[in-house]
Amino acid sequence: MANGWGGRRAGAGAPKGNNNAVIHGNYCRPCVYVDTSNSLELRRLNAAVCREWSELPSMNSGTPSEIRQLIRLDGISGWITDNLIHLARKESRDRIKLAQIKRAAAKAKLAEAKADLQEAKARYHEAKLNNYR
Repeated sequence: MANGWGGRRAGAGAPKGNNNAVIHGNYCRPCVYVDTSNSLELRRLNAAVCREWSELPSMNSGTPSEIRQLIRLDGISGWITDNLIHLARKESRDRIKLAQIKRAAAKAKLAEAKADLQEAKARYHEAKLNNYR
């Protein structure tokens, strides 16, 4: 290391019991394995987190450990909500792509029908001219 600051060494990091990292819980990840591609599973997990959150006392009347747990649960709920939003956007993009593919297929079919119509008109006019001769 160039200047001797940072890195893993004895005495590095916050002292035991320091709660500086527990200010909002936004970067908290759940300690369970969750399939983030399944919105039903995410919604069930969020319901469980909200149920546990509602059983704890409010921020004003709780003990420090209960307040930390509230903050952690809030962070986990935010993480779940972010994943649900990401999943909904992905599904929306997929639906848009499918609609664009269907639209392109319909346009191709329409162009083919127009070409057939033009060909039929040309044959009709040619037959009409042959009948007058």
